[in-house]
Amino acid sequence: MAQQELEGTVDGFLFESPSSLFKIVSIKIKKADFQWDATTIVVTGNFAELNYAERYQFFGELVEHPKYGKQFKANTYQQVRPDSEATLINYLSGDQFPGIGKVAAKRIVRQLGLDAIDQILTDPSSLDQVGLKADQVQVLKEQLQASHGTEQVLLALGNLGFGPQLVEKIIEKYQTDALKMIQTNPYRLALDIRQISFRQADQIAVAENIAADAPIRLQAALIQYLRHDLAVTGNTYAAARETLAGAANLLAQTRSERITDQQIADQLVQIAGDGRIAVEEDRLYLTNTYLSEMQIAQSIQQLRQQKVKAWSTATFKKELHALERWHKVTYNEQQVAAIEAALNQPLTILTGGPGTGKTTILNAVVALFAKKNHFQLEIRKGEEEDFPIQLAAPTGRAAKRLAEMTDLPAKTIHRLLGLNRTDDQFEPLMGQDIHGQLLIVDEMSMVDQQLFQALLQALPSGMQVLLVGDQDQLPSVGPGRVFADLISSQQVPVTALTEIYRQSTDSTIIDLARDIKEGQVPDNLTANLPDRSFIACQPGQVAHIVDQVLLLSREKQFSLAETQILTPMYRGVAGIDRLNASIQELVNPRKTAATKQVTVGKVNYRIGDKVIQLVNDGQRGIYNGDIGKVIGIEKASAANDNQAQLIIDFSGLEVSLARPDWLNLGLAYCVSIHKSQGSEYQLVILPLTMDNRRMLQRKLLYTAVTRAKDKLVMIGQKEAFVQAILEQGTERKTTLARHISQQFKAEDKVVTAGHSENQTTVDSKPTTAEINPKLIQLTDDEPASATKQATSADAVDQQVEETPISEYRLTAKLIAGNTIDPMIGMAGTKLA
Repeated sequence: MAQQELEGTVDGFLFESPSSLFKIVSIKIKKADFQWDATTIVVTGNFAELNYAERYQFFGELVEHPKYGKQFKANTYQQVRPDSEATLINYLSGDQFPGIGKVAAKRIVRQLGLDAIDQILTDPSSLDQVGLKADQVQVLKEQLQASHGTEQVLLALGNLGFGPQLVEKIIEKYQTDALKMIQTNPYRLALDIRQISFRQADQIAVAENIAADAPIRLQAALIQYLRHDLAVTGNTYAAARETLAGAANLLAQTRSERITDQQIADQLVQIAGDGRIAVEEDRLYLTNTYLSEMQIAQSIQQLRQQKVKAWSTATFKKELHALERWHKVTYNEQQVAAIEAALNQPLTILTGGPGTGKTTILNAVVALFAKKNHFQLEIRKGEEEDFPIQLAAPTGRAAKRLAEMTDLPAKTIHRLLGLNRTDDQFEPLMGQDIHGQLLIVDEMSMVDQQLFQALLQALPSGMQVLLVGDQDQLPSVGPGRVFADLISSQQVPVTALTEIYRQSTDSTIIDLARDIKEGQVPDNLTANLPDRSFIACQPGQVAHIVDQVLLLSREKQFSLAETQILTPMYRGVAGIDRLNASIQELVNPRKTAATKQVTVGKVNYRIGDKVIQLVNDGQRGIYNGDIGKVIGIEKASAANDNQAQLIIDFSGLEVSLARPDWLNLGLAYCVSIHKSQGSEYQLVILPLTMDNRRMLQRKLLYTAVTRAKDKLVMIGQKEAFVQAILEQGTERKTTLARHISQQFKAEDKVVTAGHSENQTTVDSKPTTAEINPKLIQLTDDEPASATKQATSADAVDQQVEETPISEYRLTAKLIAGNTIDPMIGMAGTKLA
């Protein structure tokens, strides 16, 4: 259908979204290429600045709203320029240009003509020849950019084929520089905005006549592949040969022109030299990820060197025995060691599976730390921020559990640091400083490298830290495996709990978890036992069986809040999307046409629905993984249901979300196993089939099973559960443990040598110059040991093994001089 046009003046504002560009306005019609009987019409769309009584041209179509009737849905718009000297002079001397009177306006029009506005927007220096005062020039530039600049960008982006949501993200990112940026380097779109692909950016590049072998295209392909690979795998680096091959494949997918291996390798050297990637041996890192590992390593070393005033052995034993009598418990040897380390060491780790007594130790640490530091475990209202003990966890539900375990307030790490939403897993996070004397972080296996770096940077001097978690659970969703790396570095005191306490004589869930962790398939895997059962079925039967189990569980008084269906994948007949739709119709159907509901894509939301937040929204205090309940729906009160609000209760926090924010929600009757981390439920229903075969691994199943506190129902194919137990899975590729160990070795060397010129102070922080990827040594003074030629993958692996990290770098000189094969072990492989 051809676009329709409408021209008119703004007569009134019916709705303006506070979180997006969406507006609903009333327009007094001047011209239209369609039949309309009334003098005004309702127009909806994404608009930047619209000014009352000013004239605009809208392009879009008439649509029929089911409730409000016909209205004009605008795809793009532009302000109608004054078409005579008199109207242009009146416009420029109007109220929106303070300080510009009739005389100045006439001077502008006479000098620049009727297209003065376009000239000023395109080239602000054109005002230099008019002879205006500096403050008048500033007012013109700012006001015209505000009222016309964004409008031009919106129009141009719409013509490039971007939908309203992407247009909004582009403008939010680049403001009025968006068009200039796109014309000079459209690949920035793919690198900066997650929803835009390399293919889309390349299509714009073709339209802008950017050559297939242009350096910006090849560099973008390398970085785009690296970002995608690390985001999907959770690794913190990729092999050079894989990145080169991946970039070549990306380039070949979008254009037919052949790009040589050497051209791609040359641009790899270029982006390394520019500091956009870091290279260590044959490992390629995004710069921020590399800096993050190095900064974490140095922060850990500095934290470990802090002096802590420790209790004497006699005092510790005396106070511990008093606590045992008070709590009526007896701590075993492992627990005593963990408690003493947490009290007397600046940084300690506590790890163990379910039922191993982590909660018991936490409560002892909290009580004795207060005793040791002479304060009461009582918090007055409003003094939470300054309380000596700070508790945090990665998700809202995990923080709530931690608070319940300790009877102290706990926050999400994002809230503790005052962090707002970020869509970029590789950009540094900068949080507010933490206050207090002891920080306890629970569910550490969920904390990714980006977040942990921000946490360490926010610590005040002298604060002790206790990290608690289960190293056998799934790693974080974001890149890195921080908790496992801290443990394997062997530079942080670790207490690994093995003895199980939380288990009655007829409980078998923890036994099953232990078997899974050890890779053993238990004989009673499919047996029906008091606390767990197994129902065999094919993938197509899963939804029906889950419905039946849910009905039965409700008869036995299991609440929906304490019942959780977990599965690995979103798609498929037994996937999250299918199960959520089925369960919603079972437990919360639309009973009549009058039942309130709103729709986003294929998902309906009704009052009573269980929902999950999918992104961090620090301004509202809700975070990725938080589960809530829809308690109200406010329908639109005027001309469009974009004004509707979902009111959601997130564990006592009521939040109102407008339509643009509904994209960040999902139904939560069934959630992914990853999203369930940090939570426990009375009943867990766990469907697994061979449709999930690529996801089936030991840590996934272990994580799912350990979410069940009282009852576990396994549904699906036995072979799927067996495969998950036997498949250890691939560990993420990181070098954090290595960098931590090297940091401590380097410090030991400094202390031993005693050379003042090499010595660093404990409280110094690494500068970019010290740990910048320019350590790649893109210079001519290469160490002789790095001149061996790598002719195959085996040769490279052997060389990496034999050569110290400080003496081996993939450098510009080595690649350009063919001393080291730029394909790093890709002998016989063609990239394009």
